[in-house]
Amino acid sequence: MVEIVEAAGMESEIVVMSLKYEGIQKIRELRPDWTIGLLTAKAMGDLTRVDADFLAVHAGLATSGFIRRAHRRGKKVFVWTVNDPVEMWKTINRGADSLITDEPALARAVLAQRAGMNAVERLMVELSFRFGIASEQPGPETDIN
Repeated sequence: MVEIVEAAGMESEIVVMSLKYEGIQKIRELRPDWTIGLLTAKAMGDLTRVDADFLAVHAGLATSGFIRRAHRRGKKVFVWTVNDPVEMWKTINRGADSLITDEPALARAVLAQRAGMNAVERLMVELSFRFGIASEQPGPETDIN
């Protein structure tokens, strides 16, 4: 894989991610400047301490506290697989750096909608989810003003 990437001259355009920590350790040894990440569904110990540039974690692991700890240690957090608009909203609010989704158009719509809101409107939507007032993401037909 290293030879293929280098032959194509794409070293600055790729990231390497593996389910196996040994795999990312090997890439780190071979190419210490490459961006590497660990993909995991379970936390075994403190994931924020692993030698990786980013952590791709199951949505169940992506709590606000986990994301803050990872950020303090200089790691980005990618969250998978987030296909529901409410979960997308909540994951973004927790501070995730990226969403991994099967629904990219929906994710773009959620991001665009959030970008069009001020801080108070975003807080109101988050509180409505938290307290069970709203069960779905507000859409163009929903007047939240």
